[in-house]
Amino acid sequence: MNRITVLSLFISVLFFSCKKEKINLTYEVIHTDASIDINNIFCLNADTVYACGGKQGFGKILKSVDGGNTWNVLSENFNYNLYSIIIFPDGKGFAGADSSHVYKTVDGGLTWTLHFDWQGIPWQYHCPLRCVYFANADTGYFAGGHFFERGLIYYTTDGGNLWQTQGLEHELRAVCQTSEGIIAGGYGAMLANFKSDAFQFLNCERSFYTGLAAANPEKVYACTYDGGIYELNAHAEFTKTLHHPNNLISSREHYLCIDAFENIIIACGLSGIVSLSTDSGDSFENGYSLDRQRINAIKILNNSVALAAGDDGQFFRIKIH
Repeated sequence: MNRITVLSLFISVLFFSCKKEKINLTYEVIHTDASIDINNIFCLNADTVYACGGKQGFGKILKSVDGGNTWNVLSENFNYNLYSIIIFPDGKGFAGADSSHVYKTVDGGLTWTLHFDWQGIPWQYHCPLRCVYFANADTGYFAGGHFFERGLIYYTTDGGNLWQTQGLEHELRAVCQTSEGIIAGGYGAMLANFKSDAFQFLNCERSFYTGLAAANPEKVYACTYDGGIYELNAHAEFTKTLHHPNNLISSREHYLCIDAFENIIIACGLSGIVSLSTDSGDSFENGYSLDRQRINAIKILNNSVALAAGDDGQFFRIKIH
């Protein structure tokens, strides 16, 4: 085999490894007046949905009362990009921002007060708070970090009056709860707090975990930046590989977010990549869709509709069945 033949074969392999199928999704693109990148979504219920984001150091919070069909800017007086949000039925809520800033609301997101712990968070752990989870009204966790750098667990046990810090050498992107405790994932690390004083590192593959979703208290799904989707049990032990990571840079699928509801799992990421399962991960449809736009957050509203958020104030309402 001469050099030209070898080169031609290499180019052919590279071409086909780059080529991706388009997943056949039915979806509606929803444009908003908010010229920001939407970083996260929180669903109070199938109709009431909040979203947060920012651009060039200024954040906004949006609200929908019709399942994401229409949106209004709820609040925009933020001097930092927003990355995570949660609002409870009583109107109390929190939002995580750049530089480990936390905003708090008590009126359903209309007004916010800024909390920042200058003494409790060392300067090297000032980072975007990328995900928030509250186990109950008092106990909540923010997970955050710089891109491929240091990370942070910032948590409260008294409803946000006082916060504690656990700094890490790994960026964190996700946090959720199982029946055994709280787990968090990020760059090269999976951690757990099973009724202890601090998060402990778990023995797992050193992937970049970008999303966690609890289908129920006994089962969690994780997605990774290099295209992996995994099933974990309540102890954060890996039980199944549902979608194998792709180690070829030319054909790598980059997932940024994941959600699960009943038997539905959906993961999304760069260039509109989507993996969808309607049978608890036994099979997946994979490919590019959603106008090939970057998807930063995904939430399943019910067993027939999911809502995805992207850059430039765009949302996508996805019909699942």
